[in-house]
Amino acid sequence: MWEWITLLGMPELGLLLIPVLGLLYLAGIRELKPYLKLYIPSILLFLLLVFFIKLLFPVPRPCIPCPGEGCNPICPSDPSFPSGHSGTAWIIWLPPLMLERRKRWLWVSAVPVLVCISRVALGVHTWLDVTGGAVLALAILFVFWRFFKPKTGIRQGKRKL
Repeated sequence: MWEWITLLGMPELGLLLIPVLGLLYLAGIRELKPYLKLYIPSILLFLLLVFFIKLLFPVPRPCIPCPGEGCNPICPSDPSFPSGHSGTAWIIWLPPLMLERRKRWLWVSAVPVLVCISRVALGVHTWLDVTGGAVLALAILFVFWRFFKPKTGIRQGKRKL
């Protein structure tokens, strides 16, 4: 089960969503503009920072990549801190809740939490790794959200005075 849940936070999925959302926007779904303004810079900056942090501070993973004795077949060979999956999951799944601000979107916050748990359960990260990835992603999201909020808030124009 954890192998499937962890796929919901793949950095590759985060990059794949950029052209998909862009094509949907070009196809006429104009409601995606706030998501694009929040999502694209957030995911690109996050992945860039994760790459450089892993390069500068190569923290070994808690698992042993294969081949080897006692190896984990899903253990990547790159450094562990911060977790790209956990941060990507927050950046993918949190914008609907941030932009819509409706309780019906509250369930989506469970997805990145489950992705974080899956990374530890699979033995490829520690709690510090997933917390580091999540905190980095949330900080980036909130900075871009505050920056774009006055210009792109979906529900901004519907307030009564």
